[in-house]
Amino acid sequence: MISIEECKLKFMNPKNDDVCDKYVAMMTLRTIGSPEAAKILEEGYPLLGTSELLRHDVMYCMGQMRAPNSLKFLLESMNDEEEKSIVRHEAGEALANYHQLASQLIPEMKKHWDSTDELLKSTVRVGIGKLETYGPNSRYGLKYGGTIEPAEPFNEQEIREYLKSLGCEVPQDKAGLLNLIEKTLLRDYSEVDEFPKYRMVYFLRDLADQRSKEILCTLLKAENRKVISPLLRHELCFIMGQINQGDKIIQDRLKEVSLDTEEHPVVRHEAILSFYEVTQDEAFIEQFMKHENQLIRESVEVAVKIGEEC
Repeated sequence: MISIEECKLKFMNPKNDDVCDKYVAMMTLRTIGSPEAAKILEEGYPLLGTSELLRHDVMYCMGQMRAPNSLKFLLESMNDEEEKSIVRHEAGEALANYHQLASQLIPEMKKHWDSTDELLKSTVRVGIGKLETYGPNSRYGLKYGGTIEPAEPFNEQEIREYLKSLGCEVPQDKAGLLNLIEKTLLRDYSEVDEFPKYRMVYFLRDLADQRSKEILCTLLKAENRKVISPLLRHELCFIMGQINQGDKIIQDRLKEVSLDTEEHPVVRHEAILSFYEVTQDEAFIEQFMKHENQLIRESVEVAVKIGEEC
């Protein structure tokens, strides 16, 4: 691993316009995780130009590090109406990891409860749910590299209790339970909030059987976009990369989403990355190398270069 001094030189060099170089330095700073590393991310942020990929990943890294000296910067970024939507979303998601400051952060997030920014609105609704329920026994980051999820996965007892609270008659058998979960996820947001939808999705991720994978794929169908937000669709694509074991159903759905020009760029970029991760299909991903959308283009550039180095 490169040193913190090397990271600083790569990340804060205004003449270094290599997105991959800065990305690797940033992720190394995240691993180091010290207040000094967090300070470098903040000080280097203005030097990132218009790169939505790098700018939103700075927020992601800060959220995983949870350094106290990043708090003010994250709040300012979430509240900045001039900032890119994907960056404001990632700043809000990062803030939701500071659970010890819930009483301070929940009022800040509530300011955006009905935001016209769809990504930010979803983020704060999930983030507030996380801050309100986080406890010493919460099960965040227990699987898949320890990444702190936006919402805690339900366990089976919790999901049964939640479904009962909606007035559902909950089947005892597994097949019946999964069918009910699918129906519940496809209910309107006026009936089922964003936070429990996330928790149900993570329950399916952790179960990872064939039926659960089928449900996750169904949620990504274009016909279900009114009841599955862009932010949750983005997370679904990421999850599919985690649980794929050569499943054709997952690869087909990721490919379909990747090519769908009507889909939100934040969803497409994650679908493309997940598809490439599980297939290593270079011929497919190369068509996005010069894509007009910067987030998609830079995501692909980083994925290909890092793949070559590994």
